[in-house]
Amino acid sequence: MNYRVRTAAVLAAALMIAGPVQAQPPAAQAPADAATQAQIQALMDPAVEEHLRAVTAAVPGARTVRTLRGRLAPGAVQKFNIVAEAGTFMIAAVCDDACGDIDLRMLAPDGQLAAEDARPSKFPLTQAEVTGRVSFDVEVVMKACSKDPCAWGVRILSKPAAAGPAPN
Repeated sequence: MNYRVRTAAVLAAALMIAGPVQAQPPAAQAPADAATQAQIQALMDPAVEEHLRAVTAAVPGARTVRTLRGRLAPGAVQKFNIVAEAGTFMIAAVCDDACGDIDLRMLAPDGQLAAEDARPSKFPLTQAEVTGRVSFDVEVVMKACSKDPCAWGVRILSKPAAAGPAPN
């Protein structure tokens, strides 16, 4: 097995303490057509974006592997695949103000549940210590939402494995 997974309560506590993060100007991007711009803008939610920035700031030395955003109806599930390299691998999610509960599940390559944050929360988080390259399926589950649909965001972070002692 190439991974050890746990729910990261320490990072979750750090995010609750972190407070608001100042908005950063967007990086220069290639222009997109009007329909694509409208779709991207519709998926943005200021609270979701603020939390995703706080997740990144709370993990010094981590790099963002992938950021996903979308909208889900109550009870709906969004599934995607990620590949993790050796090191610490974190997945944090958030949903908008109309959302009352969103869950995260990580499924191992054999389809078995590897980790889950199913606590009633708008800020689920999972973490894995990965010893080699491994593929996970991740499920975002919109458990409770007072409107249809609710916005959500997921930030996937990694920190490389610490190098061992130098050979003599």
